[in-house]
Amino acid sequence: MTMSGGMALQMETARQWEDVTGGTIYEAYGLTKASPAVTLSTITHNHLGAVGKLLPATKI
Repeated sequence: MTMSGGMALQMETARQWEDVTGGTIYEAYGLTKASPAVTLSTITHNHLGAVGKLLPATKI
């Protein structure tokens, strides 16, 4: 499993990664002040260019 965070993941970069490794990149979003992650893509909800769903017990 490969996670992406820290800045927007370019779709072409993600596609190249998947072509070379055969692995999927899961994107996440976090805030230093909040926690390591606030949202997370999952195996069932993973779309390039989206940062996933809000983690449980998290408010934005």
